[in-house]
Amino acid sequence: MILTNSEFFKITQDLIIFTFFLAIISFIGLIKKWKIRFQIVGITTFLGLVSISFFILSFIPFSHKIIQGSTKYSVIFDNGGSDVVIAVSAEIKEEQLKATLKQAANDLFSPGRLTSTQGEPLLTIKARTITNEISNTKTPLYLGEITRSFSNKTEETIEINHELLNTLKKIQKQ
Repeated sequence: MILTNSEFFKITQDLIIFTFFLAIISFIGLIKKWKIRFQIVGITTFLGLVSISFFILSFIPFSHKIIQGSTKYSVIFDNGGSDVVIAVSAEIKEEQLKATLKQAANDLFSPGRLTSTQGEPLLTIKARTITNEISNTKTPLYLGEITRSFSNKTEETIEINHELLNTLKKIQKQ
């Protein structure tokens, strides 16, 4: 079960109230010189850090968008920056390829990715499949790619290699 942002915020409120309650007990313990006063201070400090963590988590979106029509894919290459290559099934259709590329762009997009400083930073995801029907050796076929901007999350460009997709369809019919 994934907690929503509002649930994290509710937990944060409860933790802050409990932290203030423990802070008052810590203050009383320090004044009265209880034996466990430093342990209570430690627990209060730790609870304060947990409260801050939950407060920060209440701002981060935890949703996973599922694109209808997408198929399973495997990440073959990821340089941690702007280039990713995924492997898709050889039986994929054009609509499924577009949906899978969008799903991969959605799954693999992260503001923490390293980008080049030249030009606009873009995330490029290429989809490929392997077939040994063309030249009796395992040949990778790059079926398409999606390019997504790091600055504008909604700006994406999909390019499908129709020639290779048609070649793949002919191979499948044989």
